[in-house]
Amino acid sequence: MHADCWARMEAHIQQVKAIQERVRHFYELKLPFRIYHGSTNSIRYCSRNKDNFVDTSNLRHVLANVTEKQTTILDANVTMYALLSATLEHSLVPLVVMEFPGITVGGGYSGTAGKSSTFRHGFFESTVNSVEMVLADGSIVTASRDDNSDLFRGAAPSFSTIGVVTMLEIQLRDAAEAVELAYHVVKSIAEAVKFIEQETANGTDDYLDGIVYEKPAIVICSGRLTTVPSGVEVVQLLRPQTRGSTCILPILPFDDAHRIKHDRLLRARVMYHALHAIGLAKETNVQDVGVPYNAAEEFHQWLDRELGIYPLWTCPLRQRRDGGADVASHGRHADPADPTAMPEFLMNFGVWGPGSRDRAEFARVNRRLEAKVHELGGKEWLYAHTYYSEREFWDIYPRDMYDTLRERYGATHLPSVFDKVRMEIEAEERALRASWRARLAWTFWHIWPLRGLYGYYKAARGGDYLGGATSLRSQVIPPCIRGLLRRD
Repeated sequence: MHADCWARMEAHIQQVKAIQERVRHFYELKLPFRIYHGSTNSIRYCSRNKDNFVDTSNLRHVLANVTEKQTTILDANVTMYALLSATLEHSLVPLVVMEFPGITVGGGYSGTAGKSSTFRHGFFESTVNSVEMVLADGSIVTASRDDNSDLFRGAAPSFSTIGVVTMLEIQLRDAAEAVELAYHVVKSIAEAVKFIEQETANGTDDYLDGIVYEKPAIVICSGRLTTVPSGVEVVQLLRPQTRGSTCILPILPFDDAHRIKHDRLLRARVMYHALHAIGLAKETNVQDVGVPYNAAEEFHQWLDRELGIYPLWTCPLRQRRDGGADVASHGRHADPADPTAMPEFLMNFGVWGPGSRDRAEFARVNRRLEAKVHELGGKEWLYAHTYYSEREFWDIYPRDMYDTLRERYGATHLPSVFDKVRMEIEAEERALRASWRARLAWTFWHIWPLRGLYGYYKAARGGDYLGGATSLRSQVIPPCIRGLLRRD
């Protein structure tokens, strides 16, 4: 290890000690706590209270690149932007690159994260070799497939309800000069699934995903890492999810004039900040769900008929946990380890668009979507809004294994996954009815154009909605990697 790596590791140890002391304080009082990461890519509202949170926001450094093993060791709050910046210096990239530059590696492990290479490598958690965690009692452990494997598997999609992830070792692969993209137009999801199965079987593609522009207009993108032949021009593409988030989070009109004029504001983290600041997150449908391939066409027909939201984002996901049910079945995400319980692949649908301002109607639409996904044997990613009752939630997810793991590692006083992800519409409505100030504020912020102007101000001011302002200058990316890493 170089001297600077040792210095970063020593700083990491001191930061973890502070986290350990804070967690132990809550454990002695048997009080629940929340984790403050410094930023968020969730659209669920979360209140930050200095009396009930553990601050991990300083854990944001790449600690070491182990190039011989093609792995990297890093703090849990390292973003995809920082990770790629570090690994590309060694001509390496992660096996799974999550879609927004602001998503952290700890969030990818503790939540559910996948993207266009997940059809090959599984969810992001599948690319993690080991994690360091501060358990709910303040002790520090390392977990991997071989050591504390139940914790390693069970903590993966637990949303930090078993402990606090502080460090990870993740797998890398060789980078390439470019990604060769091919676009394939199909006219139905059934045709898209057939094409994806063929591309998966041929073994030549590294990336697969798609966009459903309208019911009969679907484009599947396939990509493979490649060298650039002499004389071939390389075109640098900028992803719409990153370089113009109003296409899914409609705060500003999504047209050329606004994209050029407000380019610095149309970054994913900036838009998330504005969404929360003006309350628009409560009126925006943001759902990521996966259904088995054989149910994908039926689900698309249902979405078209019931919601009519376009475009839709699609992505094939390998959800199977390798190792078999006896080895890999732990925690809330135990089902994919059993080949008899869940299919190996799901088709992901990103359903992102404006919803009803009527909270009851908004919840009703989302509950119907959740019910349809469950009916088809699919799953919902829990970073977004969830409207299940507690009984419905635990009918879907294996509570017994999850509760057993929490008891084993002393985490029963922490909020459960259901506690963290549920939306309480009835409580919101009661609070609104009980306070004339709340009703007045609600009315005021629904007067056009006050909400939009305030959202514009918050986006321009920058920062995270749980934290303070951040200069937009800090979001500029070095030109040498601009084509590989989109600005956030």
